[in-house]
Amino acid sequence: MNNMNNWPAATGPATYGFAVTPSDTANLERPARIYVGTSGNITVTLTNMDDGTSVTLPGIPVGFAPMVVKRVWATGTAATNLVGLA
Repeated sequence: MNNMNNWPAATGPATYGFAVTPSDTANLERPARIYVGTSGNITVTLTNMDDGTSVTLPGIPVGFAPMVVKRVWATGTAATNLVGLA
């Protein structure tokens, strides 16, 4: 499933999960909420950013980040142990 129009809700139960490897060239396998296992900055492209721009969110704590993203960038991301939940 690679259709970016099938966005998961920002809240509610997840039905699918996967490890997130930040990448400057590839989108996630599907849009997802992000669980942060080790806090730090995270650079993402949100699902509504059709032009591929990114935003860096400083100091995201451990837990769920309140967003649905299509890419987690390697450049600018220091948070680790990331999990995508959709």
